[in-house]
This record gives sequence, C-alpha cells and structure tokens, in this order.
Amino acid sequence: MAPCSVPSSTTANPWQLKVFFNEEPIFGSPFQVDAFDVTRVQVIGLQSATVGLGQQCNFSVLRAEEPNRCKCKTKEDTSTSISCRMKWVRGTFTLYVKPQETGHHVLQVKYGSQHVPGSPFILRVSGPPDPSKVRVTGPGIEHGVLAVYQSHFVCETKGAGAGQLTVRVRGPKGAFRVEMQRKSQKDRTILCKYHPNEAGDYLIHVKWSGEHVPGSPFHVHIFETQEDLQHFLNSQPTEPKWRQQWSEEL
Repeated sequence: MAPCSVPSSTTANPWQLKVFFNEEPIFGSPFQVDAFDVTRVQVIGLQSATVGLGQQCNFSVLRAEEPNRCKCKTKEDTSTSISCRMKWVRGTFTLYVKPQETGHHVLQVKYGSQHVPGSPFILRVSGPPDPSKVRVTGPGIEHGVLAVYQSHFVCETKGAGAGQLTVRVRGPKGAFRVEMQRKSQKDRTILCKYHPNEAGDYLIHVKWSGEHVPGSPFHVHIFETQEDLQHFLNSQPTEPKWRQQWSEEL
C-alpha cells in the first residue's frame, strides 16, 4: 500500500500531496491538489439574464478567493458572438459581458477546472432597446375626477428589446412614489400605480433605457368635480395621433 500525507492546515491552496512507495516518494511527488470547495462560489444575476445587443452588462462573482483561478468563456473558445472579461476588486470578481449577436449564448464560469454552481449559464440576447415599441395604456394617464380617480396604468414592453423601464410622476407639490410590479421576471407587462391626493396637474415620464416612449411625458389633469372635467374636455382638440394609432392596433 502507498501511504500519502497532506498538510494539517486546510487554508493552503493548492495543497502539496506527497505519495510514497516503500517509504520513497514516487515520480512526480509532491503533487499539487486543489483544496477549495467550488460550491462556495456564487454568480449573482446571470441565472436568468436577458441583455441587449451590444450592451455591456456586469455580474458579481462572490467567494472566488484566488483571482487567477476564476475564468469565464463561451462554450466554443473561438466564438466572437460575445466577449467576456473578469476584473478582481476587493475580494469580488466583476464579470463584464458584451454580446455581439442576438440569440441564446452559453457561458461557462469555472474555478480552476470545475464549473461553479449554475454553470454553464444561458444568456439571452435580444435586439437593441426600441422605445417606440413600448405601449402605455390605462386610466392612470387619462384626465379624471379626484374622488373616483383610478391611478393605475400598464406598460407593455413586448418587442421593445432589452431595456429598463423608468417611471417618474410629478404632481402639484412635487414628485410621487410610483409602484411597479410584474407577475414574473419573464413578464414584459409592468403594472404601474401612483396615489394622487389632490386636484391639479400631473406629469408622468415613462422611459425605456433612458428614452421617452410614445406619448411621454403624459400630461394628466385631475379635477375636483365632474363638471370641471367635462368643461376641460370640451375645450381640448381631437385625440393625438399616437393614441389613435394605438387604438387601431388594439
């Protein structure tokens, strides 16, 4: 039998493994053996990521204690459809990814020779953000009466590419908190709601990746009485073209 010895400290990495035969070291001994538990490594945000074509996105890699042992690459080493690099800063890796082609890309993140938990990851890449495809509908962008006003509206982002929706509301006394939610991470429909507490003029900014969507900013007038609302509506011009087009498409 060939006995072997390992260091008593579990912090050394890699370990020195000494193997003997007849009390003599065999050829190649001591051997370097990884002591790190790869299951401790965490990749944050890459599990169900969707990014836009040509947009750089960042993901955090935690508990990868040795910078030169953590690697990221596409499934095919020669692929030019996506570029990825890693930067080590204060104990945390940042993974920078910039896709060059749309579709589903396979990213392998390894520590040493082993896949980290969740690897290989599927990165979904859609076309560049297109704010013109975002549709905003609902009573929350219409004029109304304060006592019965319904302040919710829906932003439909299907077909608008990868992007980030931002909604800002300003009322008679400044900014308003906006509630935003969707049923799941894959859902492209976002329900928005704010809470006006007095009559006056409200301005709603809806942007997709920093650009206004059609109709934004929305000017909303909320009145104390139905008579005031009706008088205001009678004095307004015909419905704007962008809203007529949406009605036809719906």
